[in-house]
Amino acid sequence: MPALLLGATAVAAAPAAAVELPLSPEGRLAAVEAGRRMAGAEGGYPVRDYVLFETDDALAMQPGEGEIYAVTLRTPFERARWTSYTRARQGGPATEAVDPQPAETVDVVVYVRSTESRGHDVLDRLGLPVFTLASRGRLEPLAVERSRPFRGSQMVVRAGGQARPAERWFGTIAWRFQLAAGDAGPLSFEIVDGTGRTYRLQADLAHFR
Repeated sequence: MPALLLGATAVAAAPAAAVELPLSPEGRLAAVEAGRRMAGAEGGYPVRDYVLFETDDALAMQPGEGEIYAVTLRTPFERARWTSYTRARQGGPATEAVDPQPAETVDVVVYVRSTESRGHDVLDRLGLPVFTLASRGRLEPLAVERSRPFRGSQMVVRAGGQARPAERWFGTIAWRFQLAAGDAGPLSFEIVDGTGRTYRLQADLAHFR
């Protein structure tokens, strides 16, 4: 699995163009080419421009931090770019990359780590998401995809000025939301993790390609 490079900002910087719903033929070609270039660069897969939230370090848990360490948005452009990237990495024809998902959907991906070693159910403890588009109100998820949680032994837990190694469980879950051609404007995403911490995130579709 290629490394995802989240970046260093809590809110995505605006790419060169706003999100396209659905993705145009020109946009698809640009996504395919971008994915192909990334695969050839051998530098991981950067998603900085699509980050809604992230902690300072996914592998170093600070006092008071919750179980969610990152949230990203997947637009049709981003999904096509990812498909191109993975096919190129696997030696396949990146130019034939096709996004299998509905053309006018976006995904919100939540990255989770447990706060204790017995956390194999870390994804099950998440609350239901609340996704709201300012122009249309709350939208219900169209679909959900979950990874299989895995145990990582490279975590560092910091407390009382001390740092100690620890095992934690990691996983991802993605909710897909149906939009419509021309949808734009502010959105909000709210979710509660297994510790009871609430994450309220805001963004604007105009800031994503």
